[in-house]
Amino acid sequence: MDDKSEITETKKSRGKVATLIARHELDGIGEEMEALWTRETEGRKSLRNLTDFFNKELLRAQLRRAGANPLDGEVANIYRLLSDDNVSSGKRVQAERTLEQHDIDVDQLRTEFVISAGDPYIP
Repeated sequence: MDDKSEITETKKSRGKVATLIARHELDGIGEEMEALWTRETEGRKSLRNLTDFFNKELLRAQLRRAGANPLDGEVANIYRLLSDDNVSSGKRVQAERTLEQHDIDVDQLRTEFVISAGDPYIP
């Protein structure tokens, strides 16, 4: 079985988030997200918050794998630039170029981002 077929089969049996956790070695993030989701009312995260949390961790993992050491707030800012509808196209392109300079495939990253129901597609 080739890599693409193996990924497809894994995705079918485990779901997108579980597949991405394994692929990007995001150890512990599943348990952390579960704890954030099931907390009592104080500190409990919404599905939208968990989606953003996961996507930022995915982006952080990609940057680290590429040898970058993101500064505090840098991951959140890059994610915002890629996903917020209120960002100018110039700022979005700058963020994309930053990722491409680290040899990160922006289109692939976007396909890996998880969206929650009601979210617009990330362009």
